Amino acid sequence: MKRGILITLTLVAALTIVACKSNGAGSGSSASKPAAPTGLVATAANASVVLAWTAVSGATKYDVYYKPGTAATISDAGFTLITVTDATVTVPTLTNGTAYVFLVAAVNAEGEGAASASATATPSATTTVTSLGSTVTIPTTIGPGSFTIGTSVAVSSALTIAPGTTLSFDKGIGITVTTAGTITAKGTALLPIVFTSSAGNPVKGDAAGITVYGTNADFEYCSFSYMATALAVSGANAKIDHCTFTANTTGFDGSRAAAGTTFANNTFATNTVPAWIDDQFDVDVDNVFTTGTVAANNVAKNTNQAIYVYGNIATVRVWGVTDAAYYLSGVNDYSVSAALTLKPGVTLKFDPSLSLKISATGQLNAKGSSTAPIVFTSIKDDGSGGDSNGNGTATSPAMSDWGGVYVEGASSAVDYCEFRYGSTALAVPANSVPVSNSTFTFNAIGLDEGNNGTGRTVTANTFYSNNLPLVTGTKNSLDSDNVFHNPALAATKNKFQAIQVYGDLSTAITWGVTEAAYYFGGVNDYHVTAAVTLKPSVVFKFDSGLALYLDANGSLSGFSGAVFSSYKDDSVGGDSNGDGTASTAGATDWVGIYNNNVGAYEAGANITYAVNH
Repeated sequence: MKRGILITLTLVAALTIVACKSNGAGSGSSASKPAAPTGLVATAANASVVLAWTAVSGATKYDVYYKPGTAATISDAGFTLITVTDATVTVPTLTNGTAYVFLVAAVNAEGEGAASASATATPSATTTVTSLGSTVTIPTTIGPGSFTIGTSVAVSSALTIAPGTTLSFDKGIGITVTTAGTITAKGTALLPIVFTSSAGNPVKGDAAGITVYGTNADFEYCSFSYMATALAVSGANAKIDHCTFTANTTGFDGSRAAAGTTFANNTFATNTVPAWIDDQFDVDVDNVFTTGTVAANNVAKNTNQAIYVYGNIATVRVWGVTDAAYYLSGVNDYSVSAALTLKPGVTLKFDPSLSLKISATGQLNAKGSSTAPIVFTSIKDDGSGGDSNGNGTATSPAMSDWGGVYVEGASSAVDYCEFRYGSTALAVPANSVPVSNSTFTFNAIGLDEGNNGTGRTVTANTFYSNNLPLVTGTKNSLDSDNVFHNPALAATKNKFQAIQVYGDLSTAITWGVTEAAYYFGGVNDYHVTAAVTLKPSVVFKFDSGLALYLDANGSLSGFSGAVFSSYKDDSVGGDSNGDGTASTAGATDWVGIYNNNVGAYEAGANITYAVNH
């Protein structure tokens, strides 16, 4: 390598300054020279650049080469060389506004190894301080190093926190970034930035935390601990990436985040509430809410294992976290007027009486898998997504704990989902919304698709332990791939073992469910005005005083293989009125089936307990 420039500097990091020497290639045993350093990161500061890289096994020191420019190789002329023993250094006395390129080579007894890939940075002219006062009104950089913050700080300019900085806050103290200010806290994996309490024995809520009202907040590789609300963001273009939140009352509050916020690769553990979110950013599976491993018996979660959702969903969003529930809380229903995609394994939990309503302009893409279903359930249900209300076993879920999911948006889909403890767990009035491979348990009504939209499919679903499993319209087929018992315990069915029918049969469809009766209730007679196909052993049951009319163009194909009876008749189709043995069928419970095409009642042994049979 060509000769470099000889400099003499005194550095805090105890650097050894030597003349630039030839690269060690060609001397000693190349096989035993250290490997090239990897992960070189250059971070600009005031008249300096902070370098960090991954330590090289067997290295005794590192040669750091730098010069003005944006690209270079180790054989170029003009480098300045400094030698250090640690895998990090602050290079001082640089010119602000000038770009510099850096290379690092590891050294051992055999000589200098190959150089790293280059990194570049441009120092910037800001004021570097070793403490923060009550205000920051000019561009300011603090760090690297450890500093105690004893006075709350209001930032109305640009505050930069250097990699490798620790800010310890006294009790109740924090930083507020006003709408006129910005904050940049970009640590690295090797040089994180730490925000914590200054107390000797810290506890949750000691420090106030960081509150950002301005735009362009950037937090990367930061650690937050022992704060009330560790980080709250109310401005636009905030970036929170590779940050860790532990032992805070609230980890992250993004309930008022604005457009452009990004949130990725963060970790939450041992907080009371890990995070609040709104509809301005995605919270996907790259964010984790558990640390440690089961095998090592050191799993750490949060007291309330939940992501609290604030407000309606009016922008396109993707939710993918699986180790904590998304929690819809409060007293007002939530509406979705854009596309909301839930990834396999996601859990949504609801406060009492709350519902999720997908509007006509909204879309629910809820497609789980056989091994990772999407779960909609009560906040009291710890069986999925953890203990989200943080009270252990003090509360247990029950039927009708929450409202349900109401899907009006026609492009929605529900596949491999579980609905538990709802009032009407899922209502699908819109056309063309498929519901498949899903399970409905412990709901007052499992699925209501009785609004008579066309084009819906309800296939391969399971219903058990509900009051009423299913309300169906009469314009869509419904077959025996839907089951009405617990697959693991066949005797566990539904209180009302019935499919409640809503409306007249005016569309050519096929019905084939046999383990639950099709139940015709209410006070109005029912009419068949299309060709309806009944598979063998299908059961129709009728309320007192009702009749079924076959009108012009109406027919029941498979009539002779079906059964038509009273809703009190438990001998076929199960206990459809849900009263056990309290009532028994009588000879004149319902009217019969009148065929308007021939002007007479239908007769046959398969018509029972009717006045006319």
